[in-house]
Amino acid sequence: MKPVFPFLTPRSGCLIAAVSMLAACGVPKTDYEALQKENRELQKAIDQANDQMQQLQTQLYAAQQGLVAIPALEQRAQELQRLLTEKEAELDAVQARFDKFKAERRDAMIGREYPSLRLEDGREFRNARITRVADGELSIRHADGFIKVALAKSSEALRWQACFEPAEEAADARRRMLAEASRLNSQLDRARQTTTDNQNVVREQKATAAELRRTITAQRAALNQAHSALAAQNPGALRGAHWNSARPEDSGLINVFSERRAVFGINELDSLAAAIKANLRRLRELDPGADAP
Repeated sequence: MKPVFPFLTPRSGCLIAAVSMLAACGVPKTDYEALQKENRELQKAIDQANDQMQQLQTQLYAAQQGLVAIPALEQRAQELQRLLTEKEAELDAVQARFDKFKAERRDAMIGREYPSLRLEDGREFRNARITRVADGELSIRHADGFIKVALAKSSEALRWQACFEPAEEAADARRRMLAEASRLNSQLDRARQTTTDNQNVVREQKATAAELRRTITAQRAALNQAHSALAAQNPGALRGAHWNSARPEDSGLINVFSERRAVFGINELDSLAAAIKANLRRLRELDPGADAP
């Protein structure tokens, strides 16, 4: 193989000659082996460089040949693109004319009356009158009521009058499906919002109920404390009077006439008990099934 870098070869030859001279002059074996190793590695690097250069030259030649064809290909591509654009414009114009013609034909069907109108599935309607043609469907009022029927399932005569194409059936079905999906999504969004609102209300009610329970517990402690202070001031008067420390608002001293005592300060017990009962009512309204604390 002819080297691409000929200036590298003399260095390799010089190294070989130097190795031979060093060997002849009695250079230590270790130095000799090191030079041999360096020579082998250098020769390997040269061979690899030559191989890479040959590959690059081949690629360069292919690229140069391709460059000759690129302008012609680009010109051909531009011509095809221009032709495609023209044909698409022509097709759009034809489709627009056809759509206009089809719309006029379908508008003309509205109000058309039939003494007897027979559909493809065998159903027959007396005194039928077409009231609407839209979204691939016919709306028909007849002697016995009102129906909607897809053009694809109406009749051959009606399809011909409407310029119906078989390809429309899939498009109309897809359009109806998307409309129904949109309606269901809106309904689902409303349901989700309602659910979210309800969940927020429930969370708020639970938080309020928890706060009420804490308040009632504190109020009962205050009522028991007030009763203890009053009993200490009037031990004889309050002896034997019923008192429920777990539910002091239900104590006989407050609620039973025969248990009442004419002592100064009992009105404070009444006020504290009334506040507890009011909070208990609020708690039951928020959570009817909850047990009172």
